[in-house]
Amino acid sequence: MTSREPSTSPEDDLPEEEASQGDAAQGSAPRDDLSRDDLSQGDAAQGAVAAQEAEAPPPLAAVTPPLVRLERVVASDDAGPHGDARGRLHHAEAAFAPGVHMILGTPEDGTLALAHVLSGRTRPSSGRVRVGGHDPARHAKTRARLGALLGAPELPDTRTVAAVVEMAQRARGEARPSAAALLDGRGLGRLLARRPVSLSFAEARAVELALALSTPEPLCVVLVEPFAEVTSLDAAALRVELHALAEKGACVLVLTSSRTDAWALGDHVHQLDRGVLLPALPAGRGGEIVVQVEEPRPGEEAAGGGVRALATALTEVPGLQAVAWEEAQRAPQVPSGGDTPHPTPPAPTLALSTLRVRAADLDAASLSILDAATRAGVVLASIRTATPPPTRRQVGRTVQPGGGR
Repeated sequence: MTSREPSTSPEDDLPEEEASQGDAAQGSAPRDDLSRDDLSQGDAAQGAVAAQEAEAPPPLAAVTPPLVRLERVVASDDAGPHGDARGRLHHAEAAFAPGVHMILGTPEDGTLALAHVLSGRTRPSSGRVRVGGHDPARHAKTRARLGALLGAPELPDTRTVAAVVEMAQRARGEARPSAAALLDGRGLGRLLARRPVSLSFAEARAVELALALSTPEPLCVVLVEPFAEVTSLDAAALRVELHALAEKGACVLVLTSSRTDAWALGDHVHQLDRGVLLPALPAGRGGEIVVQVEEPRPGEEAAGGGVRALATALTEVPGLQAVAWEEAQRAPQVPSGGDTPHPTPPAPTLALSTLRVRAADLDAASLSILDAATRAGVVLASIRTATPPPTRRQVGRTVQPGGGR
């Protein structure tokens, strides 16, 4: 349960800001191969489509997918010592439809910061968060349909656990609050008469998980490590319950550092890496994965990283059929300032190289790529499955990259 309400000010009544979006362009040099096999050619062109909201958001009952949207969100948590940030989000972008989405990462990667802005506990420093078309930090009716289990329990200190539970049920509009009906069915009835401050960490999380899962008509349920440090947890029953919520139209977001839990539960597995939220990881049997890799900025090459470092790390991974890359080229930069005696040096540009991996098992290959990137100190910009190669009939009408040989 989230007990802290976001601060309000007169600006809350003003129209919500529009987030700016930019496009980036880059070139690529001929690729080097680490395999004798030729990788299938996929389409390289990708466009960015910005979804615009209507002036008046639709009623909650009429919301259509995606239910949850992040637009260039910059945020931090307060989970470090003395309330300092433990992790941050850096211009995170995502759109989540109803279903079970696993966010794979650690608090240092920004999982707690993400949970805080999704639940409406805090507002991002910049960017926009929308749940059901509304800002959860500003819209009380949206927060009433948000279930949240955050990293640390936040139960208020009242007389009993029963009083806390029923207070939360009334706050979200339940006509007949009953703590006993909620907790008895989850094997937590023994906690009803105790004071919240007397609960252990795992017991308090169990109460908050029960409240999150019982949210009336939930739009979104955000859970941080729900399979860890929770008293009386039936993991198998919890997986069934999360999928049942998704089937009823809820967006279930589970943030975890456990890859076993992520692949066992999620319909979609996303990677949160050092504040950058990647699209859903490729999964399934057999195919090709396309990875965009950030190259070191000028002057930082000695620190390593980049597509060559990742490709080298992947040569040690069994089960991969082929690995190849296309190394990005930075456009020549001319210092600004014209003929002035002290021209301003140009700002370093971000260069993205492309790495392609072919494997018989995309689940295992995705995890291997993430492991290799961590070992090699490589920053991933995106990871996706390759566009299927054209059919034989289409090949004759398709202009091939590099001049259409």
